[in-house]
Amino acid sequence: MNPRHVAAHNGLTIDREDLQVITIYETGISKEQIKAQNQYCKRWGLLVQSENEADWIKSL
Repeated sequence: MNPRHVAAHNGLTIDREDLQVITIYETGISKEQIKAQNQYCKRWGLLVQSENEADWIKSL
C-alpha cells in the first residue's frame, strides 16, 4: 500500500470558465514539500492504492 498525496485548487481560464486543478504526487513526498510547491492549495487528501483499485481518503 503506497499512499499518494492529492492537492486540488480552483481557478479561471482566460475565457473566465471555472477550472479545477487536481495534482497527484508521487509516493514519498511530504505534505510540507507540496505546500512549498503549491501555496494556493486549500484541499488535501490521500490516494491509497491496493492491487486493483484506489481509495480516496479526503480532508487530511
